[in-house]
Amino acid sequence: AGDGPIVRVVGWGIWDFELISEPS
Repeated sequence: AGDGPIVRVVGWGIWDFELISEPS
């Protein structure tokens, strides 16, 4: 997070929605 609006899949196949407003 803190890197811009990103949607990435983490190791367990879970969608991790990272928003620019969240801390890194």
